[in-house]
Amino acid sequence: MLTAGAFPGVALGDSGMSREEADAVIARTRQWVRGYVETLPNFTCRKTIRVFVVPAIRKPKLREWAVDIPKWLISKRGGKPRIDESEWLVRMVKGGRESYEWIGGNRRGHGWGFFGHWLKALFGQKYPTEFEWIEDSRLRGYGVHVFQTLTPRNFCQYGGRDGDDIVLVGFRGKIYIDRDSGRVLRYVAEEPIGLPKRHRVKSGRMLFDYDYSKIGDEVALLPVKSLAYTRYRGRSTLAENTFHGYREFQAETKLDFEGK
Repeated sequence: MLTAGAFPGVALGDSGMSREEADAVIARTRQWVRGYVETLPNFTCRKTIRVFVVPAIRKPKLREWAVDIPKWLISKRGGKPRIDESEWLVRMVKGGRESYEWIGGNRRGHGWGFFGHWLKALFGQKYPTEFEWIEDSRLRGYGVHVFQTLTPRNFCQYGGRDGDDIVLVGFRGKIYIDRDSGRVLRYVAEEPIGLPKRHRVKSGRMLFDYDYSKIGDEVALLPVKSLAYTRYRGRSTLAENTFHGYREFQAETKLDFEGK
């Protein structure tokens, strides 16, 4: 849904994208999102999770921590961060449900996550996101349309630990859509909406990056990195997920990621 008055101060201008053109871009991307999971090949990959615990920073600039995490962490506030790291094997089969297996341990799980979940939440029709074109730009060599986004309160949940109630929040953010293919290359959630003042989570920001990877004979758009910054009272965490080692999944093949 495109709403003309949703973002005060954003003007399309004479050389910008018309309302009809912007509407067509979002409609094209929404159609791709609907079938995204079903088009993915069966694959495995490796997911590395690093969680940094640092002193609270009220409003970190995305351009700083999205590009160079160590530089951002060693800030004027000083002190070495605590880093928790784990490796997971991710399996994907037709239908889109992800299977996680902790490498070096016995923890396993299933869920809906980076492979389609966020995209469906953004482009779903039940609680529609508002999109407003702001510029055409470039991202990692691709020409992209950049839209501001406003998602409803049910978009993301916080809480459920340490006695907190689970709360559903929305986000103001930006989305970067490949001009040629209409596919999403990046989503940045910049400002939460509807977070209660007394909740232990005080603020949060997220970034999701997608890029093209070859799996067997197919080339697919897949997650490459996600970042989630969460500020609590007195401390902050930055969770970095990187996805690598994509390969075709075959049931009879023994998977060996040693040294990869």
